[in-house]
Amino acid sequence: MSPPSLPAVPRTVQDDYPSVLVVDDSLVQRQHVVRLCQELGITLVYEASDGREALALLSMLVLPPSLLIVDLEMPGMDGFEFLEELHRRQACFPVLIASSREQMLMDSACTLGTELGLPMVATLAKPFCLAQLREAL
Repeated sequence: MSPPSLPAVPRTVQDDYPSVLVVDDSLVQRQHVVRLCQELGITLVYEASDGREALALLSMLVLPPSLLIVDLEMPGMDGFEFLEELHRRQACFPVLIASSREQMLMDSACTLGTELGLPMVATLAKPFCLAQLREAL
């Protein structure tokens, strides 16, 4: 007779994504997303204000993030250029696109990321709330 099985422990967002890099040029939006991630139990949250800063940070981190939350419209290097550069550098991080732009543009970014071989997690229209982020992850 086999022993009784234990109930499955539900997975949390932190189990799947213990660390996050938020890439957004808007300080207010970036801080909002950081707070939401922390409310989900993600304690290691990195921040960058554009694609170039994010790439520089990624090249220095000993513990790389398990998820990138990326805005599309940023000065210097926008979200599309950032996705292309991740591919060029053979960096394969899961990506969630967060933008205040129209859904069609966010879908285009997801299509590009998928075609480049990046694991695209979801798109979220900004500003989003805790429940929307939790559901997307």
